[in-house]
Amino acid sequence: MPIHGGHFEVLSRDGRPPLPRDAGLRDAVFVQQPVQLLVRFMQPSGRSPFTDHCQILEHEGAKMMGRLTTV
Repeated sequence: MPIHGGHFEVLSRDGRPPLPRDAGLRDAVFVQQPVQLLVRFMQPSGRSPFTDHCQILEHEGAKMMGRLTTV
C-alpha cells in the first residue's frame, strides 16, 4: 500500500514491534494484518489530495484507492 507524497514509519504490526524489514522511512508497506503507521507529509495537500492504493492489479482496476487531505 503506497502513499503518494508522504513517507512513513511502521510503528507496529498486529500490536507487536515492527519487523526488521520495516526499519526506516518507507513509501510502501505490505499489509496482511493491522499495521500502525506514522505518516510524515512535508507539504499540505492543497487542492490536490494525496492518494493511497493497493498494488494488487485486480484491486487497482476496481478503483481501490483512497484520498488523503492534509492541512
